[in-house]
Amino acid sequence: MITTINPKEFIKAQNDAKEAIIEAHFKGSIEYMENTPYYHSANNKDISLAIEKLIDFNVFDYDEYSYSLLLSDDYNSHLKTYTDVNIKDIEDKEKTIKKLIRDINIKRKDNNDYSSEIKRINSTFRNIKKIIYRAIESLNEKEMKFKAEINFEVKKANLYDCKADLTALSEAVTNTDRFLIEYKSYFVDELGNESISFHINQLAHHIHDVRENISKTLNELSKYLMHIEKEAKKIERLNHLYKLKINGELFEKSNIASVFTRLKSIAEAKNIKSQYMNNDELISAMIDLAKEKNITVVDEIKKEEQRPEALKVAINKTVQQKMILSTKKVYASFIKQDMDLATFLKQKDLDKKQFLSIFIRLTLQYNKFLKIDKNIHIEQKGLKLPYIIKRG
Repeated sequence: MITTINPKEFIKAQNDAKEAIIEAHFKGSIEYMENTPYYHSANNKDISLAIEKLIDFNVFDYDEYSYSLLLSDDYNSHLKTYTDVNIKDIEDKEKTIKKLIRDINIKRKDNNDYSSEIKRINSTFRNIKKIIYRAIESLNEKEMKFKAEINFEVKKANLYDCKADLTALSEAVTNTDRFLIEYKSYFVDELGNESISFHINQLAHHIHDVRENISKTLNELSKYLMHIEKEAKKIERLNHLYKLKINGELFEKSNIASVFTRLKSIAEAKNIKSQYMNNDELISAMIDLAKEKNITVVDEIKKEEQRPEALKVAINKTVQQKMILSTKKVYASFIKQDMDLATFLKQKDLDKKQFLSIFIRLTLQYNKFLKIDKNIHIEQKGLKLPYIIKRG
């Protein structure tokens, strides 16, 4: 049974209990017991009578079990923001218009007045226009949230939500356009009603304005989603490689070495430095290695004419072979002994540049496993370094 509400009484009850309505909206519920005075803190006025009326008017939903007031679903529907727009409402509105057309045709046969149906049709066309407008506002709001979101996965999920909403809106707009084309002749030619003609034209112009923009935005969004999917896979791989690098496992647990080998054709060919040109043994070894790795080599390697030997200096200089140390292996050796890092590295056959390089790399990669005391300094290789030992 539907009861007609007196508008004046309804508005007065809402105004008297407005603070309770606002509080219930933001808190979700407020404590209340039926037939008991309810004093509002602002003016110390009993508003229980207004609350009881609003329960009857289906503004409040009273929960007898928890003695609490909640805003009813019907009232909440009037407080929905643009983000709560349901595109399917457009389809429901079109069904309503079809039913009203049916009623008009029946009344026309019986020569009855159908002005109320005309008013409802006009109202329904206006509501369809509002729904489309609010749907666009909703998408704009989601776009703002998307731009503010810093989490990549959440940002991507929001983009897919936007695409789904935009697709639904595009389909609804297209279907509405077809609906107007189908029934325009009925309203304009058969009924000859100027008010409906006005509202149909208004809605048609609105659809024309948004349709092209929706199509363009949807196309751009689809391309962007394809792009970020590719980028996401790249980022995932890079993050994995970064973790391997940090843990000193890049070459052991990845195929990066074989990838470097496959990239042989990217770099331009380089000539052998002149000081190595006449070393037959070295050249032969390099050619054999290139063939093993399937690297193309030139058929002939020109040799330079033998240069006269340079005058030997009296003082013999010891040529030191550069050592390439694995950070992981150095760290594994370091944690098995009790010396500080600088003293430990001093025992290695390293020049100053190598010493500093391995000291920095090991400290950066394994700092969470090291105890670093910046107040104590160790001097090695002419460098003043912090005192670093293993933890535990």
